[in-house]
Amino acid sequence: MKSIAVTVVLLVGSAVMPLCSAYASPMTGSPDAVMVQTDLAQQMKQAHSASDYRALAVRFHEQEQVYKTKAAEEKAEWERRQQITVSIAEKYPRPVDSAHYLYDYYSQKADQMSKTAAEYEARAAAQTR
Repeated sequence: MKSIAVTVVLLVGSAVMPLCSAYASPMTGSPDAVMVQTDLAQQMKQAHSASDYRALAVRFHEQEQVYKTKAAEEKAEWERRQQITVSIAEKYPRPVDSAHYLYDYYSQKADQMSKTAAEYEARAAAQTR
Protein backbone atom coordinates (compact mmCIF):
# COMPACT_ATOMS: atom_id res chain seq x y z
CA MET A 1 0.00 0.00 0.00
CA LYS A 2 2.86 2.34 0.83
CA SER A 3 4.48 1.76 -2.56
CA ILE A 4 1.24 2.70 -4.33
CA ALA A 5 1.08 5.97 -2.39
CA VAL A 6 4.70 6.76 -3.25
CA THR A 7 4.05 5.99 -6.91
CA VAL A 8 1.00 8.28 -6.95
CA VAL A 9 2.96 11.09 -5.31
CA LEU A 10 5.79 10.71 -7.82
CA LEU A 11 3.40 10.69 -10.76
CA VAL A 12 1.52 13.76 -9.54
CA GLY A 13 4.77 15.53 -8.74
CA SER A 14 6.21 14.84 -12.17
CA ALA A 15 3.03 16.18 -13.78
CA VAL A 16 2.92 19.33 -11.64
CA MET A 17 6.63 20.28 -11.75
CA PRO A 18 6.66 21.44 -15.40
CA LEU A 19 3.66 23.63 -14.63
CA CYS A 20 5.37 25.20 -11.65
CA SER A 21 8.45 26.11 -13.66
CA ALA A 22 6.29 27.57 -16.42
CA TYR A 23 4.61 29.90 -13.97
CA ALA A 24 7.80 30.76 -12.10
CA SER A 25 9.83 31.47 -15.21
CA PRO A 26 8.35 34.89 -16.15
CA MET A 27 8.78 36.14 -12.61
CA THR A 28 12.40 35.15 -12.22
CA GLY A 29 13.51 35.54 -15.82
CA SER A 30 14.60 32.78 -18.09
CA PRO A 31 18.02 31.20 -17.62
CA ASP A 32 18.84 32.04 -21.24
CA ALA A 33 18.27 35.76 -20.63
CA VAL A 34 20.55 35.65 -17.58
CA MET A 35 23.19 33.81 -19.61
CA VAL A 36 23.03 36.45 -22.34
CA GLN A 37 23.46 39.27 -19.82
CA THR A 38 26.44 37.65 -18.12
CA ASP A 39 27.97 36.79 -21.49
CA LEU A 40 27.54 40.40 -22.63
CA ALA A 41 29.05 41.79 -19.43
CA GLN A 42 32.04 39.47 -19.76
CA GLN A 43 32.46 40.39 -23.42
CA MET A 44 32.42 44.09 -22.49
CA LYS A 45 35.13 43.55 -19.86
CA GLN A 46 37.35 41.56 -22.19
CA ALA A 47 37.01 43.80 -25.25
CA HIS A 48 40.36 45.33 -26.24
CA SER A 49 40.58 45.14 -30.03
CA ALA A 50 38.70 46.91 -32.81
CA SER A 51 36.93 43.68 -33.82
CA ASP A 52 35.75 43.16 -30.22
CA TYR A 53 34.36 46.69 -30.14
CA ARG A 54 32.63 46.21 -33.50
CA ALA A 55 31.04 42.97 -32.28
CA LEU A 56 29.74 44.77 -29.20
CA ALA A 57 28.40 47.61 -31.35
CA VAL A 58 26.52 45.07 -33.49
CA ARG A 59 25.00 43.47 -30.38
CA PHE A 60 23.86 46.85 -29.08
CA HIS A 61 22.39 47.76 -32.47
CA GLU A 62 20.44 44.48 -32.40
CA GLN A 63 19.12 45.34 -28.94
CA GLU A 64 18.23 48.82 -30.18
CA GLN A 65 16.14 47.30 -32.97
CA VAL A 66 14.37 45.00 -30.50
CA TYR A 67 13.46 47.96 -28.29
CA LYS A 68 12.34 50.04 -31.28
CA THR A 69 10.03 47.24 -32.35
CA LYS A 70 8.59 46.96 -28.85
CA ALA A 71 8.17 50.75 -28.70
CA ALA A 72 6.29 50.74 -32.01
CA GLU A 73 3.97 48.01 -30.71
CA GLU A 74 3.30 49.95 -27.51
CA LYS A 75 2.72 53.18 -29.42
CA ALA A 76 0.05 51.43 -31.49
CA GLU A 77 -1.51 50.07 -28.30
CA TRP A 78 -1.33 53.50 -26.67
CA GLU A 79 -3.10 55.09 -29.64
CA ARG A 80 -5.73 52.33 -29.61
CA ARG A 81 -6.38 52.83 -25.89
CA GLN A 82 -6.66 56.61 -26.31
CA GLN A 83 -9.72 56.03 -28.48
CA ILE A 84 -11.55 54.34 -25.63
CA THR A 85 -13.56 56.82 -23.58
CA VAL A 86 -14.55 55.98 -20.04
CA SER A 87 -15.89 57.74 -17.00
CA ILE A 88 -14.12 60.59 -15.26
CA ALA A 89 -13.83 58.58 -12.04
CA GLU A 90 -11.43 56.10 -13.58
CA LYS A 91 -8.67 54.95 -11.26
CA TYR A 92 -5.02 55.69 -11.92
CA PRO A 93 -3.05 54.23 -13.67
CA ARG A 94 -5.41 53.83 -16.56
CA PRO A 95 -4.65 51.31 -19.31
CA VAL A 96 -3.73 54.19 -21.61
CA ASP A 97 -1.18 55.36 -19.03
CA SER A 98 0.51 51.97 -18.78
CA ALA A 99 0.81 51.76 -22.58
CA HIS A 100 2.25 55.29 -22.63
CA TYR A 101 4.79 54.46 -19.92
CA LEU A 102 5.85 51.26 -21.69
CA TYR A 103 6.29 53.19 -24.93
CA ASP A 104 8.47 55.75 -23.12
CA TYR A 105 10.51 53.00 -21.46
CA TYR A 106 11.19 51.14 -24.70
CA SER A 107 12.06 54.38 -26.49
CA GLN A 108 14.54 55.33 -23.77
CA LYS A 109 16.12 51.86 -23.84
CA ALA A 110 16.46 52.07 -27.66
CA ASP A 111 18.18 55.45 -27.32
CA GLN A 112 20.47 54.07 -24.62
CA MET A 113 21.43 51.09 -26.80
CA SER A 114 22.07 53.42 -29.73
CA LYS A 115 24.40 55.59 -27.65
CA THR A 116 26.25 52.57 -26.30
CA ALA A 117 26.66 51.16 -29.82
CA ALA A 118 27.99 54.53 -31.02
CA GLU A 119 30.46 54.53 -28.13
CA TYR A 120 31.81 51.11 -29.12
CA GLU A 121 31.94 52.12 -32.78
CA ALA A 122 34.03 55.15 -31.78
CA ARG A 123 36.35 52.90 -29.77
CA ALA A 124 36.71 50.58 -32.76
CA ALA A 125 37.50 53.55 -35.03
CA ALA A 126 40.09 54.83 -32.56
CA GLN A 127 41.76 51.38 -32.50
CA THR A 128 42.08 51.24 -36.28
CA ARG A 129 43.77 54.65 -36.58
